[in-house]
Amino acid sequence: GRDLERTVLELYKHVLEERGIEAGKVEKFMYTDLRGEYLASGARIEVDVYIHDEKMYLIEVKSHAELEDVERFYGKAEIVEKILGRKAEKLVIVAVNVDREALERAKELGIEVVYGAVIE
Repeated sequence: GRDLERTVLELYKHVLEERGIEAGKVEKFMYTDLRGEYLASGARIEVDVYIHDEKMYLIEVKSHAELEDVERFYGKAEIVEKILGRKAEKLVIVAVNVDREALERAKELGIEVVYGAVIE
């Protein structure tokens, strides 16, 4: 939930700053696809953390990131970029735990992963 997202993000804030992610305007991104342009009509598209000013970052927060979470986030990020008409500087998953398979797939897709532990 939202409390978990805030807590995990706060725990890893310094790591994000070390990776060059500056906290500009921070909010949750929510969009309802009323006309079905990107997904089914009425579908809701959400990204946990949307940081924007001169640069844009999309961040997904998970307690445990699995392969399907990586795939879903990548697809969602592509849609958000189309909606906003701009490319994200970085896509990041912040997770307490991440599966090895998910970590490898994220690297293939160019998604940075900030994590506490890798689960084999």
